[in-house]
Amino acid sequence: MAWVSNCALPEHWSELNAARKQRQQCAQDIQRIKIACASGCGKSHVSECSDCYKKVLDRMLARYSNEAGGEWFSQRSAFVLELEDQFAQAKEKKLALKEIESNIESEKEAWYRWVLRRHPEFLAVTDCGVELDELRAVLDDPDRSKDELVKIVWEAVGKPQDWSPKVDEFANKVASVGEDQAALRKLYVDEFLKDRVTGAPVKGAEKYIEMYSEKPDMRLEEIIDSIISENKTSQRFQEQREIHQGRLEELRRAKTAFEQDNPAAVSKGQQRKSASANANEKPVDLPPCSVCHKEVDPKDVLSCSVCQAVNLMGGEKTLTTYCTETCFHEGYEHHIESEHDCTSGDQCVQEGDEDEEMKDDINGTVICLRCLDEKKMSLFCSSRCAYQNLPSHLDAQHGFKGVAPQEVQNLVKHVEQVVEETLRKQNPGLEFSWTS
Repeated sequence: MAWVSNCALPEHWSELNAARKQRQQCAQDIQRIKIACASGCGKSHVSECSDCYKKVLDRMLARYSNEAGGEWFSQRSAFVLELEDQFAQAKEKKLALKEIESNIESEKEAWYRWVLRRHPEFLAVTDCGVELDELRAVLDDPDRSKDELVKIVWEAVGKPQDWSPKVDEFANKVASVGEDQAALRKLYVDEFLKDRVTGAPVKGAEKYIEMYSEKPDMRLEEIIDSIISENKTSQRFQEQREIHQGRLEELRRAKTAFEQDNPAAVSKGQQRKSASANANEKPVDLPPCSVCHKEVDPKDVLSCSVCQAVNLMGGEKTLTTYCTETCFHEGYEHHIESEHDCTSGDQCVQEGDEDEEMKDDINGTVICLRCLDEKKMSLFCSSRCAYQNLPSHLDAQHGFKGVAPQEVQNLVKHVEQVVEETLRKQNPGLEFSWTS
């Protein structure tokens, strides 16, 4: 499954500028109310004047009710409704301002955690000695304070020197260009896509600069989103290449061991005759290479072990063969994704969980035992995915209703165990050592 970003990163500097502007304007308006109250109402403190105190509260609430304000709370409508009720109580002196401030801080912390979950790119750069599991544990634990969370996030991403003045400087630059889109785009390119010392494009940024320049309507967030997506895809393919290389080594070792123990067999990828067949009988015809479509040499052929196992069980699955290692590397990944992808489809946990690692590791995959009885292999990418989705699969495909999630572990089996048992049964001399 290809990785797809949920949405582009927000313009955090724009939110920062909006927050500063709104906060400053609100403070100035409240100060004017206080001055007017002191001179016109003769009260030593605005809280002693019922009318002016209500004006202060109304001005404070107006800031949070401004949906177009661009601040962190602007789209959190449920929170704003809650504030309206609390400010109404404050006007009646039934609720202290400190309680409202505490509620705002709690909501802001919840928003901060939401941002980190919504944009897992922040968690993906944990290369400073912080374990990702530790970071997620703090993120998911509401009892851990915001200060603890901020501290571990800084440790994970690496806290730059002079980060605060640099952020202020950049935010001020963004504010200074105003609505001049050409100047803003140039500022973005210089800040994010070019070396600040030499002015030259940073490595690999040329195509993004060209893309940004040729499309006036493209936002910076789309460029950042594209960079993140391509980087994620590149990392995934690198992991897959390593996994495939390991499987290729296992295929070589398995084939060698099998041929030594059973000279009648010519390769791990060749279908065996039944136990009653004549040992000297010629082997069945192998299908052509699934990549180049050339005839394969039965003495030097590689095949998909899952397809082979289904074939040996008597299922309808044909062998998927590769005539060379080059064809194996070119076609195996696509074959796995198209033929042995997770049965859960759009309901797969990898689709809905941004923190879920995208793995194509056969050792984590499990098989529906009901499908196995029918000489088919319906694969789930992980036990957790099967736990969530097997009950609906059993209902739709096998007519079994009301399967409880706790029963799932007895209705699935790890794919490597099934494949190994099947191939060993047909090929007694075969040895396996699955690569994780």
